[in-house]
Amino acid sequence: MSDLEGKHANRTTACLQCENTPEIDGPEIASLTISLTGDFLDSDDSEPFRYYTPTVVSAIYPRYGPKDGGTLVQVWG
Repeated sequence: MSDLEGKHANRTTACLQCENTPEIDGPEIASLTISLTGDFLDSDDSEPFRYYTPTVVSAIYPRYGPKDGGTLVQVWG
């Protein structure tokens, strides 16, 4: 069991705690499985979860606009 995971007596069905996202070199699909007991015996399947390479924004134009919105914004990255 991970140190980040709560003790069994403290877990509830209303709480979901995730570990940190692993470092990746490029886009990747990983299996996402959720267990309410922490031992994954209560989970029969998983769902695909897609990690993306972190986005870097290099410029935004315009930098300002009216507070009412409606401004078309261009983003470069």
